[in-house]
Amino acid sequence: MTFQRVRELDPLGIDRELRDLPALNGSADIGAIGTIVDGVVARLDTTTYDKDSATAAMRDLDFLLSSSLRHGADLVVEGGRIESVLLGLGKIACMIPRGTVSTYALANPRGERERSFTGSPEERLFIESVRSGAESVESSLETYVNEGKIAGLAAMESSIADMITSIIDVKRGVSPAYFSGQLRPYFEPLTIGGKLYAGSGGAQLQFIAVDYLLWGVDCDNPFYQNYFADNVRYLSPEQRAYLKLGIHKNDGKSILRSAIEDNDGQLSKQAIRVLQCLKKFRYPHRKLARDNFKIRPDGSVGSGVYTTDILDVLLNETIGAIEKLEGIAHE
Repeated sequence: MTFQRVRELDPLGIDRELRDLPALNGSADIGAIGTIVDGVVARLDTTTYDKDSATAAMRDLDFLLSSSLRHGADLVVEGGRIESVLLGLGKIACMIPRGTVSTYALANPRGERERSFTGSPEERLFIESVRSGAESVESSLETYVNEGKIAGLAAMESSIADMITSIIDVKRGVSPAYFSGQLRPYFEPLTIGGKLYAGSGGAQLQFIAVDYLLWGVDCDNPFYQNYFADNVRYLSPEQRAYLKLGIHKNDGKSILRSAIEDNDGQLSKQAIRVLQCLKKFRYPHRKLARDNFKIRPDGSVGSGVYTTDILDVLLNETIGAIEKLEGIAHE
């Protein structure tokens, strides 16, 4: 699957309807959104779909279903055949049976066909920031698998630098009040086939494969391992494949462990550069998340169904990995 091709597709034939979605959300017109979904489901034949068209279909259905859910109507529960359609599309696409951050951003067309819940400049900025940064991260995973550890780590460093620019842009352009009050309500979980699936706004997913390759494979923190096991399913099929190949490439060990066991100064130095970049990303990301949580009710979770505690864990593990590698790098 290439996200460029997915962006070009409109398998459900609802480009026009999705251009009207921000207006329907503005008036909380659940009836009109439900009518669009009913029409799609009534004529949809998943036997004609390939991986790309199934991904595009889930992208567009998720915008509609998440919009209805935001206004108090769970169409998966109420709509009968919708659940079986989603399960079928997910199987074809080799993904979870709903949209993810990849379909919300990476597979989202640019320009007049861009899908959006609100149509606001703030959401457009958020989508573009996630899209541009995530493209770079995915490309770096491919480089790691195909061109080797050092080249792959250098590509990861560059991709994280892109994400730092993106998070700064979001911090400047999307206020906590707007994100928490206007956008976050569209990223609620859905239960499909008896399983709960988080909404599509989980920013933590951008680096889940990078973290795992760097230090997570043999991390003994149970909170982290539960987080990884829960979230790896949200990666695209390509991202999961690159992760699997990357783990195999390093004999089932993290880069951190390999560098220490092999006393590899060159690998340590490049890994530290990546980890330092991750640390620079994680401080403003955590600050942004904390600012959002300050204005949310007690007990709230992020769009990835986690509190900011997970950001503390990721930051601490990143800093710990740097400290472990510094002795080798300076020898």
